[in-house]
Amino acid sequence: MLLVISMQGKVVIYRIVYMALLLCFVVMLQVSYRIWRKMLYVFWVTVIFYSMVVLLLIYTYQFKYFPEYWQNFTRLSPETLSDFGLETYESKGSLILGLMTPTAFLILCILQLHYFHKHFLHITSKQDGQYQFPSFQLENQPTDLAKPSGFAIRCLQFLYKWSHIILDFGWRLLEIHILKLCLLTILLAAVVDPSAINLIFILLVAISLMAYNGVSVVAQSSSTIAAVLVIVKMVYQLRMVKEEPFTANCSFVNSSNFNRSDNDWVGFRKVPDIAFELRVYISVILIVTLRAIIVTRHRFFAEGAPANQQPKIGIVFPNITVKELDNGLISCMQYLWNYGFYRFGLEICFITMVINMCTRLDIFSVMYGVLLLIMFMLSRQALAKIWGVYVVVLGLLLPIQYLLVLGIPRGLCITYPWDRTAAAQTFTAEFVQWLYLPDAFFPPKAMILIGDFCQLLFACCQWRVFNLETVYASEPYEGGSNENIFRGAKYRRIFENPVPDFMTYTKSYLDVLKVFIFNFMYWITLAVVFVAGTSRISLLCFFYLITCFFFLWHGNEFFRKPIKLLQRQWNIFLTGNVLIILVKVILQVVGCVHLPMLRRNYCWVIQLFGVACLKFNNQNTDDITAAEPVMGASKLTLDPLDKCDAKTEDAGLVLDAVVFVFLLLQKRIFSSWYFQWVVLEHKVQSALASRGAEYIKAQVTEQTRKQKDDEAKVMTKIRRKVERIRERQRKFKGDGAERPPVEAVPVEVLGTPQDPNFEEHYQISRSGDYYMFEGSDSDEDDVDILAPSRPPEEEIDTMAHAVGPDPLQMLNYAVMNDNIKTTVQDIKAVNERSESEMGSEFASPGQSRLSMLHLAQRRGTISSEREHRDRARMSSIVPEVAGIAGPPAVHLSPVQSLTCLHEVDPSTSYRPHHRGSYPTSPHIPRSVSDTEAMMIRSRLNDIPDAPRENQFTLDHDAATTGWEKGFHVLVFSRMFITRIIDVINNKLNRVSRAFRFVSDKLRVEKRRMKKDYVQKVREFFERESGNGAVISDPEQTEEAIQGLEKSALSKQALKTQKSELQLDLPDRDEEEFQSQHNVIMRFVIAAYFALTARSELLSYFMILLLQMTSASVLSLPLPLMLFLWGTLSIPRPTRAFWVSVISYTMVIVLIKYVFQFQFIPASWPATGNPADPLYPPRILGIERTNHYASFDLALLLVVFFHRSVLKSLGLWRSAREEEAEVKETIGERVDAEGVRHEHSTATTSNYTPEILFTPDVESKDVVDYDGEGKDQPAIWTKVYAKTVHFFNHLTEYTDRLNTNIYSYLFLCDFICFLIVVSFYWAFGPDAGSGDNIKDYFEENRIPTAFLVILIVQFLLMILERALYLRKNLKGKLVFQLILVLTVHGVFFFYLPKETGRPFAASYPVQLWYFVKCTYFLLSAYQIRSGYPTRILGNFLTYNYSYMNLYLFKIFIIIPFLMELRNIMDWIWTDTSMSMSEWLKLEDIYANMFVLKCWRMAEKRYPTPRGTRYMTFWKYLMGGSLLLLFLVIIWFPLILFSLTNAVGVQNKPLDCTVEVNLGGFQPLYRVSARQDALVQYTPEMYDSMLMEFSKPTGKMGLISQEEVKQAQSFIHQYSKDDIWLASLESDSSTIWTISPPAERDIVAYLNSSNDISMYFKWTFSFAPRKGKVSQVVSGTSQVKLGNETKTVLCQMLVRASEYNAGEQLPALINNLYPFFVRVPSTGVSTFVRALQPREQKNFRNVTVQLKREDFPGFNHTGEVQWWNIQEPVVNPANASDISRDVQPHPYITMTAFIDKIFPQAWAVVTGYGIVGLYISLVFVIGRLVRTWSSSQSYRIMFEDLPSVDRILRLCLDIFLVRENREYRLEEDLYAKLIFLYRSPSTMFKWTKNK
Repeated sequence: MLLVISMQGKVVIYRIVYMALLLCFVVMLQVSYRIWRKMLYVFWVTVIFYSMVVLLLIYTYQFKYFPEYWQNFTRLSPETLSDFGLETYESKGSLILGLMTPTAFLILCILQLHYFHKHFLHITSKQDGQYQFPSFQLENQPTDLAKPSGFAIRCLQFLYKWSHIILDFGWRLLEIHILKLCLLTILLAAVVDPSAINLIFILLVAISLMAYNGVSVVAQSSSTIAAVLVIVKMVYQLRMVKEEPFTANCSFVNSSNFNRSDNDWVGFRKVPDIAFELRVYISVILIVTLRAIIVTRHRFFAEGAPANQQPKIGIVFPNITVKELDNGLISCMQYLWNYGFYRFGLEICFITMVINMCTRLDIFSVMYGVLLLIMFMLSRQALAKIWGVYVVVLGLLLPIQYLLVLGIPRGLCITYPWDRTAAAQTFTAEFVQWLYLPDAFFPPKAMILIGDFCQLLFACCQWRVFNLETVYASEPYEGGSNENIFRGAKYRRIFENPVPDFMTYTKSYLDVLKVFIFNFMYWITLAVVFVAGTSRISLLCFFYLITCFFFLWHGNEFFRKPIKLLQRQWNIFLTGNVLIILVKVILQVVGCVHLPMLRRNYCWVIQLFGVACLKFNNQNTDDITAAEPVMGASKLTLDPLDKCDAKTEDAGLVLDAVVFVFLLLQKRIFSSWYFQWVVLEHKVQSALASRGAEYIKAQVTEQTRKQKDDEAKVMTKIRRKVERIRERQRKFKGDGAERPPVEAVPVEVLGTPQDPNFEEHYQISRSGDYYMFEGSDSDEDDVDILAPSRPPEEEIDTMAHAVGPDPLQMLNYAVMNDNIKTTVQDIKAVNERSESEMGSEFASPGQSRLSMLHLAQRRGTISSEREHRDRARMSSIVPEVAGIAGPPAVHLSPVQSLTCLHEVDPSTSYRPHHRGSYPTSPHIPRSVSDTEAMMIRSRLNDIPDAPRENQFTLDHDAATTGWEKGFHVLVFSRMFITRIIDVINNKLNRVSRAFRFVSDKLRVEKRRMKKDYVQKVREFFERESGNGAVISDPEQTEEAIQGLEKSALSKQALKTQKSELQLDLPDRDEEEFQSQHNVIMRFVIAAYFALTARSELLSYFMILLLQMTSASVLSLPLPLMLFLWGTLSIPRPTRAFWVSVISYTMVIVLIKYVFQFQFIPASWPATGNPADPLYPPRILGIERTNHYASFDLALLLVVFFHRSVLKSLGLWRSAREEEAEVKETIGERVDAEGVRHEHSTATTSNYTPEILFTPDVESKDVVDYDGEGKDQPAIWTKVYAKTVHFFNHLTEYTDRLNTNIYSYLFLCDFICFLIVVSFYWAFGPDAGSGDNIKDYFEENRIPTAFLVILIVQFLLMILERALYLRKNLKGKLVFQLILVLTVHGVFFFYLPKETGRPFAASYPVQLWYFVKCTYFLLSAYQIRSGYPTRILGNFLTYNYSYMNLYLFKIFIIIPFLMELRNIMDWIWTDTSMSMSEWLKLEDIYANMFVLKCWRMAEKRYPTPRGTRYMTFWKYLMGGSLLLLFLVIIWFPLILFSLTNAVGVQNKPLDCTVEVNLGGFQPLYRVSARQDALVQYTPEMYDSMLMEFSKPTGKMGLISQEEVKQAQSFIHQYSKDDIWLASLESDSSTIWTISPPAERDIVAYLNSSNDISMYFKWTFSFAPRKGKVSQVVSGTSQVKLGNETKTVLCQMLVRASEYNAGEQLPALINNLYPFFVRVPSTGVSTFVRALQPREQKNFRNVTVQLKREDFPGFNHTGEVQWWNIQEPVVNPANASDISRDVQPHPYITMTAFIDKIFPQAWAVVTGYGIVGLYISLVFVIGRLVRTWSSSQSYRIMFEDLPSVDRILRLCLDIFLVRENREYRLEEDLYAKLIFLYRSPSTMFKWTKNK
């Protein structure tokens, strides 16, 4: 408040006194806290007294004549008194506002002094035992969150604890860094306002930083100086202070006087806003005051506390040292807070220096760059010695640069030697700015000194770190050691590594982060380097690209290089980066000073080196503007017509600085102990490079053998069953002794009906009998072929198994249970039981989730004695589970009852007892008595594994509150979402099962190998130390260690390792960490494993994405290599393939980079059209674009990631390749120095632990052209031979794990088909008929190209099906090759030429290509795996879930789809069945599959017996059907009733009116002009509503009921649907009639017959599709009276006594309606609701025939036409019409036009209401009636209890057919047919077991 008063308004002396009091108050607090507390009372009294005096003086000065009194008494002028603050206010309001703030301040001061002063002194006094240092710990007391009070208390506890922790943490940070903030604020005060008086701040900052211990004195001194400057500057603002003496007149600038004032140079100037002027000084005072408060608070804590409890200097967390660094992520973060700068201070200094260089871009940047290069060449010890000199240099440069900013005082009128007015043009303004020299006009910017301050600050902090290292050189420091681990080969003592092995044992999230940083940061660094190289086109950035490719090529093998070579290469890389930055800074002189000359003469130099000005504007000698240093952006104005384009982004330094940061970080990683574990990991990984391939090979071989054995067992069992059938057949029909042997039958009758042994097919197929179903089929229970054979890797995995019920079961149980609390408890209990049993029976492979019932029986079995004793009492309540071959019935605990309720084994049947069925939940039903409930409870309490909260409870327990229900609903929602994520994790874990299997195997061997290596290194050093030998030669030590590596880190070493190492138990911390993962982390881990296991798919995707975005010849070899080589390699793409992809991608990038240079003619040929889709630079891939290499970088990173995955799995090299490399290495060693005997004979392929074979698939039948003494064939011969071998090996490979993915292939083809149908415009030439094939269909024509494309697609789908059914692998391979080449040729060259659209610009074509490439990948996988040996049924029938059921029903509904499939299957499948028999079998199988799905759903979600059907399900299913039926019944009426609500406006185009008399030629015809047919405006609409709002004679409404009808009708239409038509009174056509016809009309009018006049109106609309009329007409008629006929007759008679101009018109009463309704179709009628009297409410008109001669008219003589007008009055007869009445010049009509349905609804609405009822309601009703009424006839075949045997019989038929057992096929088919012919047999065969 005092500060506000001091700086409010203009500066006056009384406010200066206020400011002085405030500054004294603050400075005293900074100097001494004790003295400040003692002077508080005096200060408040002084302020109060002074405020009273000020208020009295200001107030009394407002009295009349008081200003004169003060002037006379003080002899001061009014201006001087105004400086004191005595001035007269203009009004009372301004006086009140002026005194409000001082008065409020006075009141607050009085309140403070009288009420709060003593209490403030008490709480700020030091009290013993009151202060304690923060502990940074959070303790929560247990609370019940299910209650509102508990939840609120927990939230308050959480907020209170964490708020205290955050506040204490903030105070500690301020204690440590407040001095740095003070120095930064002091520096900002100087650089924001450069002046001579602020130079003292720069000097103080520099001195304090170089003398670190004097920072406190400097801060206090700066605050005092700032306080003095505040007072002085405020005094300077007074009007009594004049500034004229500080100015000088210099007359040398442009030969004119130029006033230059030194006020700004000194720092004094008059400003309108004193608060803005003093902001920097006030900030200095406040920050120093804050430091004083922090110091005082810290002193309170420190005084009286033991020395060991006081925090150390610079330490935030006192209990965290280097020992706790690896304990966890939190400990690591705390350690970095404590010792981050101690460990990384040198790197921070270097980074700050580079950032400062990139910001300044001047001579000092060059100097800093040279210093940085020198520092890189020195070791850390050498840097510690010279670091003080570096700090002193920076400390001296800071004030020197500030002096350069100030320059010479301007009032001296002294010019600089480089001043443009006194020197030559050598020193341009840009050059002077780059040299950072003072300038009289535009001095250097002082703000850039902030970077120098930061550089000096970090350098001083690092100087202190060096001092700490010197102090703790002989003793350990709590922050750890910064000693170089490479000195004396210390890193070789791997057994002394102080950090844990995070690569082998992952025990925390910190270890995961370490793996990412130390193992993968290398790749991120290279990605950043790649971006920095490709985003700027220059020779300097080309260095980044080449270097990046060098390190990318080596990959992780770079880690295995000798450490000296590794550091040397990386230092070269880093030095090159610094040199690039330095060269770019130097080139700023060229770019900003000499750029115009270069642009004229050396444009290629600008483009080659990326020369551009990043700092200055385009300055010339006449007009100089200020320059602002900006990184990466140029303000140099260039000639837009100049073709020499100097791009500033090519010269930018931002990415170079980012590259430097990453390179420096990676260098630090290389020199850490952590990295040594990474190196060891990669060395072991290299030793086991082919080990994973051996495991995979063994696994695949075992799975293949098992697959074949299973199929053989199934066929054996089927043959056994058929043999039993035949045996029973022989017994039934006889032993067949009458049949002669085959050799006794004549040859000419063999195989004919005359042959006694001949059996006719159809006779056999109908020869089934009861004997086929006799006997035991127990072996059927042992064979489960309900689903087709699948690869063994699809079996249930331990990690992939979802624990507990699935989400649908949880929802079903929640709906069935009324109590949400018990539901949550029961689900928790099931989950706990399932988790406890993981790893035992529950996690066994192949066990389904539905087998939880058997598990509950095993786990819930109670002792037999107690079971027999309580069976009689408990059998009526707890159900008994029994099976045919299962264990005895048991009683189930609540957990088991829920488990059994939702997870039932299909083979188990229910046998309910007295009470019926299982209880719906652990909640006891209301029907159970209290005695029974108590017995159950006591019975269940004896179960040891039933938690108490899951015990049975009675229904009348205490009801839960709304809060508890909401809480448990949230808990259930969380559990439900968790289960969904677990199911997803289950799917992901199945994908990565093989990957994790190999990874686990290799992890064990890696740990074993690492342990052995570390032990050997330990023994080596201990042996050398024990012998007393001192190894002085590091090279000898290096050679010895390398020998140990070669012996210990090899596959041969696995033989010699001790067997007890194989029995090492897993690390307990690692297992505990893995068990603590929450569901989100489990999902992340599962997704990572899935991504890693399928990393090759990610690589494939990036290759396709690169081709889709570039669509060039340059990138086309990549997808061709992918589809013709990589995906067809067995068992996986080889190393040569991936190396080829990497190499070719690098070549692509280099070629693209070269053509990005602007001086290279990339637009070849010059005659090309850039709009042409086959524009040569674009189609070749060398077109200049901004992000030309983005997808190439992504591809490289993904491929390198995949390579690292292959290496980690031991799949990067095959056994043959590794054997060849070992032989080559051994040969070199033998030639060089010899080798030991055991190493000369050992190879990597003669021993593999746990696997008895090692040869890879690539080692079989390999054509070897490297043999000695043989003639080397030509290159093309080698390529041809290897190609032939490749495809032969692909087709003849035996160890295939057959799979069936035809469904996915069909899906891809079907999607491609739909894309072509939907987006034909992208695939065919533009015919000008629209962008969609829908337009062609509407025009009833089909383009030939479209038809050809569809037929080709359809034929390809048929051909794919034929190859699949025939299992023609070679044909499939040829089909794949032809299709790949054709697609790439057509879509990248032919299609763009035909359509005129580039491939990259056509999204439908890209989508089609991507789907087709997916098809190619799946097809290649099918070729590698081979076709399945048996194709059993539809792929949708592999599972019996709801999804399969409904998808199969959709499949059946699609017209001709199932029929086409059945016919194609019958054509291309070898079978003995006829087509009709085939269709019968498929129909039986389809029906049985549907029934099986329903039976499985009934068992998964059972309904308890004897309970009412749940209301929820009744309303859900029944209510939905009821609502659906109601909608169908009332849909037509509802639809057409909402026409005006949902329809669109039907705008009329024309309104035509025609009047005729009897059947003669029309008298009058006119059409409304365009401007005469208008919509109603809101005003007109409201006016009409007002006119019909009450009964009036005007509108013809006589009752309130008619008013309501009128209002209701009007409200049905909006103003946009009402149109007003104004028609001209004169007919638009001439009335041309023959004289005989005219005489007939006259005679007709003179007769006594009734004559009517007809009025016809017609509305025309725009043509629309559907049944919407384009023309709608209406007619009204009126009988003419005798008087009217007489008048008309007189008009027609051509008598001379009548003059046309004097004739009176004929009045026609009630001729036409004013309000008409115009429907969308039909006849227009008048609106009865608005004209209730019908014709009586119609409008009257006057009719008159006019005749006149028109000169020049194309008709000669007299012309005549009719004029019809609406009279103003409505007389009763014609005699009332006088000549004085003026009728309207037109007639009007109001049309209510109905809205029409949108075009999309035309199909539905076109038939009308009746048509909809006939076509929709009756048809659907008939279908529903058929479904609901004929169920009694389908009961026999739809309500089968069990269809397993029928399904098994169908699958047996499929299986024997696939094995070409046609006689068995006939016999089994006969059995199936007889089963359907015999209801009794069907009944027996479909019973539940």
